[in-house]
Amino acid sequence: MLAIERYAGEKIRFEDQDYVIEGINRNSFDDGIDIALFSAGESISKEFAPAAVERGAIVIDNTFVFHMYKQVPLIIPEVNPDAMSRLFFGKGAIIANPNCATIMCLIAMTPLDRYAKVARMVISKFQAFCEADALDERIVKFHENPNNTMFYVTQHKALELIFEVLNSPVQSNGNNEEGMKLVREAKKIWFSKVQTTSDLSQAMILLERSMCCLLHPKPMHAIYKVVVEISSHQWLGCSLIPQTTQRVF
Repeated sequence: MLAIERYAGEKIRFEDQDYVIEGINRNSFDDGIDIALFSAGESISKEFAPAAVERGAIVIDNTFVFHMYKQVPLIIPEVNPDAMSRLFFGKGAIIANPNCATIMCLIAMTPLDRYAKVARMVISKFQAFCEADALDERIVKFHENPNNTMFYVTQHKALELIFEVLNSPVQSNGNNEEGMKLVREAKKIWFSKVQTTSDLSQAMILLERSMCCLLHPKPMHAIYKVVVEISSHQWLGCSLIPQTTQRVF
C-alpha cells in the first residue's frame, strides 16, 4: 500500500495482519506490479500513474484525470469489457473508472440500447443522505404530522438540506458540470452519438441513491422487442416493469 509521505509508516490491519503504508514515489513500481489501484486524488494520479505504466503496470484509476483521454478506455465491466481486449500484463496501460452516476445509468440502459438503439436520454439523479451515515435515530426524528414529511435535525448540519436541490457549476452550454460528465462518458463508453441531457442536480432524499432516465428509442416500434427480450431475461438484476396505462416502462 502506498500513500503520500505524511501517511508513510502508518499501519492498516486486514485479516489479522498489519500492513505498513509506504510513501509513494516514482520508484515505487520498480518491483514488477501487475495491477495498481489509484484512488488518492487527481494530483497523485496525474503524477504517478504514468510512472506505474512505464514500469509495466496496469493502472485502474478512480479519478477524473484520464476519463476523456482517447487512448484510455473508460470501463464498466458489465457494459464494455471488450474495450480492455488490447491490454496485457507487463505492457502497461491505464483503465479509467467512470463517474458513479454513469455506472448506475449505463448498467441499466445498455440492454435497452442493444435491443432498441437509444436516440436520446434525459436523466435526473437523486442523492441519499444515508450514504453519508447521516441517517440515525439520534440525528433525524420524524415529526408525527399528517403528512409525515417534517424532520428535526439535532446533530448533523447537512440534513437541513433534506429535500433541497443542489446544483454544480453551470457550464457555457447551460448544463451543469456533473451532468456533462455523464453526457461525455456515456458517449465514449457506448461509442455513440446519443443525444443526452443530464443536469444531475442533486435532489437530496432520505433513502437510496436513484436515477430517473427518460429514453427515446429509435425506431420507436423497437420498444416492443425490448419488452419481450428484457422481460424474459433479467439483466444484471434490472427488471423491466410495464406501466401500460401510461405507456411507460
